[in-house]
Amino acid sequence: MDFDLILKNGTIITLDPDNPEYRWIGVKDGKIAAAGTRDDFAGNARSVIDLKGNTVVPGFADVHVHGFMTGQNLAAVDLRNVTCIDEVLHLLAERAKQVPPGGLVHGIGLKSEAIKEKRMPNRHELDTVCPDHLCAVYHTSVHGLSVNTLTLNRIGVLDHPELMGDYADEIKEGILLQDQTGTMAFNELFGKADEETVKGYAKKCCEYAASKGCTTIHALNGTDIESRGPIWEKVKDELCIHSLNMWETWDVQAAKNIGLPRVGGCLLLDGARALFQAAYSKPFLNHPDTRGLLYRSDFDVYNFVYEAHKNNMQIGMHAMGDRAIDQLIYIIDSVTKQLGDKGLRHRIEHFSYPTERHIEMAAELQLALPMQPIWCEIWDDPANSVFAPMLGEDVAAENEPFRKLVEAGCMVGSSSDSPVTPIDPIKNLHILVNNPREVRRVSVTDALKISTYNGAWIGHEEKERGNLVLGKYADMVVIDRNPYVSPELIKDTNVLLTISEGRIAYQNPDFPI
Repeated sequence: MDFDLILKNGTIITLDPDNPEYRWIGVKDGKIAAAGTRDDFAGNARSVIDLKGNTVVPGFADVHVHGFMTGQNLAAVDLRNVTCIDEVLHLLAERAKQVPPGGLVHGIGLKSEAIKEKRMPNRHELDTVCPDHLCAVYHTSVHGLSVNTLTLNRIGVLDHPELMGDYADEIKEGILLQDQTGTMAFNELFGKADEETVKGYAKKCCEYAASKGCTTIHALNGTDIESRGPIWEKVKDELCIHSLNMWETWDVQAAKNIGLPRVGGCLLLDGARALFQAAYSKPFLNHPDTRGLLYRSDFDVYNFVYEAHKNNMQIGMHAMGDRAIDQLIYIIDSVTKQLGDKGLRHRIEHFSYPTERHIEMAAELQLALPMQPIWCEIWDDPANSVFAPMLGEDVAAENEPFRKLVEAGCMVGSSSDSPVTPIDPIKNLHILVNNPREVRRVSVTDALKISTYNGAWIGHEEKERGNLVLGKYADMVVIDRNPYVSPELIKDTNVLLTISEGRIAYQNPDFPI
């Protein structure tokens, strides 16, 4: 047989129980055409890649990426590692030197609860380094931000006292920790980009994802600016990797009209834990006047799920705390009983703190659960947990219970929620295998499935992608470590080559072919 591409002389992990490992694999017309367990192969190829003993695994899938937001934030000031507000201001001041007056200086990834001051910077502090620029600093959850005076006035939130409520004092200081005011800020700061610029964000997002080993992303678009959702459909064929578009709109018919078999994504039923917005049954220990917020009525959620299910469309909604999960999962159950099980695999995004009954229901209803292993490292490393003082040690330990979910037969997918955290499937893989909390720790095989096959299943694409089986798309990533050998070192793995549908989407400069 003549092939377009052959990869040889390596360990090829397939995640196919019938043929778990190959030594070479042949690609033709973007799909896997042949493979073998010995180093010899029959046939010719236009291109032959010597793996030099490295490892191939199925391409990673990140099933919850805010696509346009990720692309536009790749150029932002990275604040993930700062320890105090002075460091934030220094980094912003350095960036301001490169931006003309009136332009935007913005930073992302500030974990305010972990810095010395335990708060976001206020407008007066931001004014000291950016008096003549638009300036915004996003909390790492992207559910809150701080702005300087110029930006606060430009947004116009002070003209809407009905949105300020109990947060008026914070808002007047330029600290916007409510999703409504955050949306106003986002529209003002980023909403004026033309369509070609927005398409460029999509391309940058996918190029970055490919460099991390992703061959598929599920791109959630619209929670920031709803009208951008359809733009992804226009650009998806120009992207270097495969993607599925989730338009984050409550208008089911609008999504159906552009041919989407799914609707929603991060449609918020509650908010972020770190900002005391996630809806838990019990009050936060260090903020006992609240147990988070439910953003939508049962009536609104029911109507959305019912309309989508009636139209044979998969839904996705953000539900983090147990109260939000409870609201959504019982509505999905009710609608499924009324209209019948159509195998739609409705998505509950995050699913952070499910009860035992929620876990049972998720398995029974065959729900898709896009989750973020990296959050465990950021917010709940037992040695320095942010969540334990908020929720109590026992409750914190039961958030993101990956092992329980896998043992119950739930379909968990790995994701980053980028730009909340950077796209990094290898870091997620490491955390799944090596988590210090036993309730989150799974086997290497289960972690790989969560990172690959399960993503294809969530997207109704498991017959075409997700593992290395003859006839499926040649979505593969070459890495320099076998995850089954010294799994405690998975975090040190490097991506050498990303192949999407038989085409090279990324090549590490240190891996010549």
